Amino acid sequence: MAQATALIPDIVVLPDEILLQVLQLVGLKARCWCPSPFCHFRCSHDHRAFESKRFFPLLLVCKRFLRIALPLLYETLVFDSSQSPGPFSPRHELCRRLDVSAWTEMWATDHPDTLLKVKTATCLSFTPNNPVNSRPECAKLLLDVLGNNPMTQYLQISFLEVANKPELAHNILRQVCRLKHLKVLDMVDVNIPWYPDQNSVHDQTQDPTDITSLCRLRVTDDEMGTASFRRLRVTGTPDSLGHFASLPRTLEHFIMNVDVEDVRLHLPDVRQMLLPHRATLETLEIGVLGEHQVIEGRLDLGDFTALKQLTLATPRLNYSGFTKAFVMLGPSLETFVWDARHSSFYSSYEDYKWTSIDDEVETWLTSLAHHAVRYAAPLRNIHIKYEPERVWITKDISPTSYPWAKLEMIQQKIVAMGLNCSYSPPKITEQEFREKIVSEMAYALRSAEQ
Repeated sequence: MAQATALIPDIVVLPDEILLQVLQLVGLKARCWCPSPFCHFRCSHDHRAFESKRFFPLLLVCKRFLRIALPLLYETLVFDSSQSPGPFSPRHELCRRLDVSAWTEMWATDHPDTLLKVKTATCLSFTPNNPVNSRPECAKLLLDVLGNNPMTQYLQISFLEVANKPELAHNILRQVCRLKHLKVLDMVDVNIPWYPDQNSVHDQTQDPTDITSLCRLRVTDDEMGTASFRRLRVTGTPDSLGHFASLPRTLEHFIMNVDVEDVRLHLPDVRQMLLPHRATLETLEIGVLGEHQVIEGRLDLGDFTALKQLTLATPRLNYSGFTKAFVMLGPSLETFVWDARHSSFYSSYEDYKWTSIDDEVETWLTSLAHHAVRYAAPLRNIHIKYEPERVWITKDISPTSYPWAKLEMIQQKIVAMGLNCSYSPPKITEQEFREKIVSEMAYALRSAEQ
């Protein structure tokens, strides 16, 4: 290791052509040898700190690393942080990933046998709030490299703690909007509001712990409707969602998640912010992540002529309101997805009602199917995503409360109406479910006797 460190100054002074050959040689060796100066292929979590300290001097000393090595690594290696989320759509096949959120932590690879066969990266993940990544020149250089790689179509930006860097976030997004080849923008943890007022300033009187009012980012009129990406996923406040939706020139796929506690998401507001894309929007997913959040109002999709799939993922859906108003069925809507995958949907630890599908869910879904058939709506497919990470068993749960039995009943009723209905496969069989209930009940009884 000492010898390798001693060689760093000599490598830095090499001409670009020779340095390029050296990096190529290192990159090729890195496929079968771990670790290397540029990647930690199978570095465990426990060794992350050691490995990052071991090779971090190379990143600091080699001033031309980003300019020379990064484009090369696009062609030879794949890097991915072990903690970065994957692509949000299985239909969006990503050939390669490069995650630069780990500049100060680690380099790792994702599926090397498959991804290393491709010569150009198509996916980039970036966390600008990292100590190194947050430098304006670093962010600009990164996006310059991205702009010179026309094959990169997927960009993920994680604003985990960017509330104290509003200008940085604004500059990054301005440059992202100029990337003509970008097709997918994934904005993660955007926990800050957007304000179109250009004269808005940071309110120093706000509580610094209140991230929803910590800073104000500005979106100018000339920036709206200029971006080339067509698929957008945003996790943020209700205020930020609408301003992000106004950035692309054409929006075809929109996934929105509200990440603020105790907030009410008004569906008429969602419709209003998406109206500019009513002729192009094909898929819409509305998700509410907080346990105490409520989604309310009526979603009128009559003007969205291209919309083919609607997904609702929320823990607090006002079913009664939707049962009486089916204006959500658009003229081209073919698939409806009722998504219960979010952990918050399954209620709190003390409330175990989520283990059984409520009757109101059955009533709402079957009423939706009945309405579609009665009025000859284009809706043909209903899919229920019910994938709890764990099935909690308590003494209040009966052996007859197997949740997938209710899903099967719903499926039979909808299919009988002439529509297609499917649901996620069970996490546990009914027999295992019953046996576990009996075991839990016996344990609770013994505990009570003691």
